Amino acid sequence: MKARIGIGVACIAALCFAAAAAGAQERAGEAEVRAGTAGAAEPAGPAEEKIQSAKGMVEYGLLAISIGIIVVGGAIGTAMAQSSIGTAVAAACAEDRKFLGAGLLLLALPETILILVLGMAFMMLQKIP
Repeated sequence: MKARIGIGVACIAALCFAAAAAGAQERAGEAEVRAGTAGAAEPAGPAEEKIQSAKGMVEYGLLAISIGIIVVGGAIGTAMAQSSIGTAVAAACAEDRKFLGAGLLLLALPETILILVLGMAFMMLQKIP
């Protein structure tokens, strides 16, 4: 039980981190547009350009890592839910075949978690150029 709670907390933390990184990147882009400097201002020199490039790479790298953690956490959570449901459905169907339809429906419900996680991951991947 503690492992499940730990996985859930790690996924939520990764989601918050990814949302914060994406939000900061979006706010920086909006500030450039408001200031009228979007793409117009060049860095002062090669050193400044390397620093800006490194900052961008770190942000994108952390966003990619957090997306991976979110997807893996969602997959693990779905697998843990389906393992207990699958066992119960198999036992119920062994006793009476009329539970097969409801059991298959209950077995498919945790998959929606993974589908939503993958959809969110693809939306967050759009932030990485």
